[in-house]
Amino acid sequence: MQRREILPQSGEFTTVGGSPDAFTGNVLIGSSRTRETHQLSLFPFFGQRFSSGFVCTGGGPVLMEVETEIRNAIGFADINGQHSDITGAPMNFS
Repeated sequence: MQRREILPQSGEFTTVGGSPDAFTGNVLIGSSRTRETHQLSLFPFFGQRFSSGFVCTGGGPVLMEVETEIRNAIGFADINGQHSDITGAPMNFS
């Protein structure tokens, strides 16, 4: 599934020889996709079969490997009232 997102951020930075300055802003994400690459399920099932169907129940641990791709992420911050692009060119992550 692909979707566009705006994620809030906050943090602080320090200039050389200066004191820390706080900032808030947003990260704009062009698209993101999350997918499950591996899954191991240990589900014991218990059930009863009837002439018209069956009823079952079960549960147990699941181990999953999930991969996320983020494309065209750009970070913006409000630093001392000035709206700034803090990441430069769009970035991609996986």
